[in-house]
Amino acid sequence: NKKSLSSTINVQQLNPPNPLPSSAIPEPSKGLPVIVKAYYMAREIDIMKISGSLYSNAHQEFQKKSVILTINESFNQYVTVFKYGSVVLFNIPTENHVEYLRQIKDATIFPIADELRFSDEYKVIVHDNLDKPSVIKAEHLNIRNLDKKNITIVGTVMAQAIALDYYAIEVDRQLEIFMKMNLNIQSTGDFRALSDQKLFKMVASNNIVITNVLSKLGLFEGSDAAWDNADYHYTWEALRKDFELDSTFRDLDLKLGIIKDDTRFFLEVLHNKKSTKLEW
Repeated sequence: NKKSLSSTINVQQLNPPNPLPSSAIPEPSKGLPVIVKAYYMAREIDIMKISGSLYSNAHQEFQKKSVILTINESFNQYVTVFKYGSVVLFNIPTENHVEYLRQIKDATIFPIADELRFSDEYKVIVHDNLDKPSVIKAEHLNIRNLDKKNITIVGTVMAQAIALDYYAIEVDRQLEIFMKMNLNIQSTGDFRALSDQKLFKMVASNNIVITNVLSKLGLFEGSDAAWDNADYHYTWEALRKDFELDSTFRDLDLKLGIIKDDTRFFLEVLHNKKSTKLEW
């Protein structure tokens, strides 16, 4: 997702929103901004280790795939850590991000190298007198309040989006490998350069992406925070649409299918070559 902002917000200098006429959408400058930044750090994070040792003094709220850590409720500062490797920071000063990520890294499983780590930034603006439960405008989300359900909704959508971005790049790399293999065979007509080991690694990489995207991210499981409340459900659906989660997944699923077909073809070629040798 291409939403990115560079401004740093000092929440202590903000003024409360002014009263607005009914049905008006408040100006961003009239609300309370909260900067949200998501990182994809690892294929898995041990959230029990996060809660047990790293942030044992913070108020913790466990959910099915994540834990919300309240750092400073007065300043809307929260950290949401997801089992599948994403971390979402709410209103944490930019200069403190490195330290938070360093601590969380101790609980990661199969961490991603720092230089390959993906991040995305978004702005949430809180308007107490907003008519609708939420309004998405350009590069930010307007909401009435930043309660735990809205933290869950925003955090989950951003966590899923940043994980999908990472896997989309990984799948593109795999497609590039197959493209070079196909071009080489088209040019030479020679299959001898094919390697069993290389193809098996590609199969494993493809399976890892499928497992992580389909089972761990929970893209189609909905949100418990939005399950029984129309206002939260509206925000959940609007934000998922804004971050284009469904179309990103469809594109990723199509590419995974191409990789699967290419892998099957090349493995069959290798199998037939070996069978021919055995016959001779």
